[in-house]
Amino acid sequence: MKRLYMYITGLLTLMGCISDYEPDIVNQIGGLLVVDGFITNDTTRIRLSHSVRMLDEFEEGESITDANVFVESDKGAVFETLNVSKDGVYTIPMGELNPAYKYRLSINWNNKEYKSEYLNPLDTPVIDSISVESSASETPVYICVTTHDNKVEPTYYKWTYQEIWEFHVDLFANAGFLDDKFTLFQKHTSKNTYYCWGRDSSKAMLLESTNKLTVNLIYKRKLIEIPRDHDKLTMLYYIDVKQNRIRKEAYDYFVNLQRNIEQAGSIFSPIPSERRGNISCVSDPKEWVIGYVDVTNTTIMKRFMPELRDFYETSYDCAKNILTGIAPDGYTYYIYNGSPTTPNIYAPFRCVDCTHDGRGTKNKPSWWPTDHY
Repeated sequence: MKRLYMYITGLLTLMGCISDYEPDIVNQIGGLLVVDGFITNDTTRIRLSHSVRMLDEFEEGESITDANVFVESDKGAVFETLNVSKDGVYTIPMGELNPAYKYRLSINWNNKEYKSEYLNPLDTPVIDSISVESSASETPVYICVTTHDNKVEPTYYKWTYQEIWEFHVDLFANAGFLDDKFTLFQKHTSKNTYYCWGRDSSKAMLLESTNKLTVNLIYKRKLIEIPRDHDKLTMLYYIDVKQNRIRKEAYDYFVNLQRNIEQAGSIFSPIPSERRGNISCVSDPKEWVIGYVDVTNTTIMKRFMPELRDFYETSYDCAKNILTGIAPDGYTYYIYNGSPTTPNIYAPFRCVDCTHDGRGTKNKPSWWPTDHY
């Protein structure tokens, strides 16, 4: 999904005007370098992928994992990549950014050299709060961020987040299949399909500006929308929000990109006009590069939100959907007293197996505060 998003991002960044015919640019879009990420304090993470032509079939493996990626300062310091993930994420330890230095990203890939422009690091205001908001029952629940800046001039923001939640299914089965093996389940060990952990991260661009506000304050900006019957609300929810001040040029670039993605409706939309970020191909200045690499200090807020449990509303009654005899699709053999029954008892997968269909995993974080497994 992330690779597909990067493909759409790289493709639709170019959008602007519509042509009635297939221009030559169709043949240029395939293979464009797509750069996603900022140079930040502590650890910089840069994702690389390459676009495919509009008329080509999209395939897995568009991430770039064989590039030489590093950050350099205008004072001669070089920060090398520590590791590269299979998704094309390059991790570069940075430490603290020196406000007197300028930094840029350098990429060597496919026998070409790419560089972003040198920029001084921006200081980012702290996050004041992360809160939950919901106007009325049966409406979604929103995770919101509040922040302010003491400076007079407008502030431009971009957020990302990671979230983890613990949940359990409605019915505890004493036995069943775990990792394709019949297992006697135990709540006090990981041998059960009752407790699970879900994970997700930001996919959309979360942007905001105080440019048109009388006060330099972002108040309860919505980051995440959660339906009332979602697993995130059942037990314990955790979120890690990263906030970055970005330059107006970067903000305008991302706003335009976001608008194009929302308006296009399809990756097969007509080819647009050129829109550039701040990365160029040194080897071939005419080559397009997709992305804007800003230099900015990140502020972070992490918190558990047990109050989300108060908003949960179930939309499915598992107890009323237990069947005997022959199980229809979507049901599994259900043992609730430790031994097989006659006739067989079946329950929906969603009611007894928290791992079914990728809903959750048994991968509990080592620092998670509950004693469930």
